[in-house]
Amino acid sequence: MRLRGWCGSRIALQVATLRRGFARRRSTEQVRHRRIAGNAMFRITVVETPSEEKWILQGQLTGEFASELSANWRTSLDRCSDRLRLVDLNEVTQIDKCGEEVLLEMVHQHARFVASGLYTRHLLEELQALDQAGGNHPAD
Repeated sequence: MRLRGWCGSRIALQVATLRRGFARRRSTEQVRHRRIAGNAMFRITVVETPSEEKWILQGQLTGEFASELSANWRTSLDRCSDRLRLVDLNEVTQIDKCGEEVLLEMVHQHARFVASGLYTRHLLEELQALDQAGGNHPAD
């Protein structure tokens, strides 16, 4: 099945409530964007809990897709800046210069990353070194 266009920016896919003793934990998973342009696809899934957001990125982190990720990231920071943010890059297939700039912005804002690919791990190490050296930071 081929999807065309894009899904709304805040489609709630699943709301799970877990009970442990008296404590309740709510987790909301949202697909922020799914976009297909030609053969390129990018998907952002955000799983939110009271203390953290897990961003699961899939597809090509390039050009226009990187701009959409950056806009969603900034909106999330404006809404709740004190949450831990974990970014899963395991299913990212391509990253261009625009994608690298967005990742540098995320590094600068203390995101944590999960990546299994050799290139992606190497890129993250370079971006973290650049951030620690006081390299070019996107506007805060």
